[in-house]
Amino acid sequence: MRLPVGQPGNKVGQPELLWDRHWEDHSDDLDRRLQREHQNPELTLSVTQRKNICLYELELIMCKNGRSLMDYPPMPLPSSDMLLQLRNRLIREQLDYDISTEAKTFR
Repeated sequence: MRLPVGQPGNKVGQPELLWDRHWEDHSDDLDRRLQREHQNPELTLSVTQRKNICLYELELIMCKNGRSLMDYPPMPLPSSDMLLQLRNRLIREQLDYDISTEAKTFR
C-alpha cells in the first residue's frame, strides 16, 4: 500500500479497493505473531479474524495521525465484538499477576 514519496496529489480514491487487494499482505505474519504471543503453536485465525485484527491495527495507526477508518467510507471497520474481546484480553492481562510476588517486590 505504499505510494510514491514526494509526488503531490498522491491520494487513494478508493481505499476499500486497495484494502481488498492488499489486506492479506498486511496479515501474512499475524498467525505466527499471535502463536508466539500466546505460546500456542496450534493457534490459527479465520479470515474474518485476520481481517478484523488488521483493520484494528490500521485504525490504531490512523488514530495516532488524527484520522480514522470512518473518515473513508465505505472502508470496512473492525468488528465491535472483536474490539471488545481485545479490550477484555488486555484488561485480563493487566489483572493477571501473582499477588505474593508483587507483595515481595513491594517489600
